[in-house]
Amino acid sequence: MDLLYFAILCSVLIFVHELGHFVWAKIFGVKVLTFSIGFGPKVVRLRGRETEYCIGLLPLGGFVKMLEENRQEAVLPEDRTRTFESQALWKRVIIILAGPAMNILFPVLLYFAVFIGDTRSLPAAVGQVLPGHPAEGKLMPGDRVLEVDGERITTYAELHRYIAQSPNKELKLKVFRDKKHIEVTIIPEEKVIRKPFEIVDKIGEIGIKPSRPAAVIGISRPDSPAYRAGLRTFDLVTEVRGRPVKTFADLEDALRENRGETVPVTYLRPVAVPRALGGLADLAVYESGVAALTPEVGHADLTSRTGIESADLYVAYVPEGSAEWNADLRPGDRIDELDHVEVPAWSVFLERLFAEPDRPHVITWLRSGQRKSGTIELRREDWIDEYGDHRPRYFVRASNWAP
Repeated sequence: MDLLYFAILCSVLIFVHELGHFVWAKIFGVKVLTFSIGFGPKVVRLRGRETEYCIGLLPLGGFVKMLEENRQEAVLPEDRTRTFESQALWKRVIIILAGPAMNILFPVLLYFAVFIGDTRSLPAAVGQVLPGHPAEGKLMPGDRVLEVDGERITTYAELHRYIAQSPNKELKLKVFRDKKHIEVTIIPEEKVIRKPFEIVDKIGEIGIKPSRPAAVIGISRPDSPAYRAGLRTFDLVTEVRGRPVKTFADLEDALRENRGETVPVTYLRPVAVPRALGGLADLAVYESGVAALTPEVGHADLTSRTGIESADLYVAYVPEGSAEWNADLRPGDRIDELDHVEVPAWSVFLERLFAEPDRPHVITWLRSGQRKSGTIELRREDWIDEYGDHRPRYFVRASNWAP
């Protein structure tokens, strides 16, 4: 496996390097005959209008072959201005240096791309409110926090910093909701973080996340309207009656006023690919479909009227041989209780497990509308940290769907 990762890394670096030569040669009008990654027998060979694109068997190099004047190959008169030698000196220098320059620029661009996805650049908006935390009942998904104790904030990172610095301290938030400003008072709960050298940090948390969950659905009742319409757990809803759906909140809005009207629901369904990449990876592809959904008449919530809920509490992956697998937990099961106490969210499920990692836990779940239960113990691995201290680590092997 290490050899495979090495080959992939080399291939990426080589591709980026050769791409620099290729792009600048094209910009200056040089005719490129071959763009190849790898040496040896050609595994893939595609012919473009004037360039042949190849992937060799050995991913340990690559090359860009440009049109050059030599005794072995004749150059047509109309192509003589497109040879590498015919270009001005400064153009040839740029083409040659473009490869190394791309190797330098690529890590910077990669870091920038990761930075863009980080919460430091996200607005101070509430995406999710976790059950059982101080924000429940006070903040709502879509709220935009403008001020904390009179201090103006613009990013989620600033909001997180204020909260982390204020365990058990009352905070006054100025929130923009439904086109008006409101004041919210909230007290972050204290969370203990243990660090090396017996250092203990106490930070504040209120139970919010910056991003809204995607419209991936869970269906636990086979007799529900959603199941009868052909929808299944882990389907990603993309449209309701032609209206685009990006998040689960959009799905709730699209069906909120529906009382018995049949509507077309467009979805993408993940289908596992057996032995993907020769068994080296677990992959799934999306297959599209349309279901005719008829919600029940009444004023109940979305789950009661349709059988649709967020896929948050649905198990997506259980490794064979794990404690969860041996307890008969399977993909598609919906976590219902932990130690005979209802579980409102997957994050709460994990919090309760890790709060008492050394003892057995009883999990209750739903499968096709039937309740099942089993007992698990978290997997423990002892390790030595960078300071030479022995520390235990605990693992939950089952995971939920995280689109």
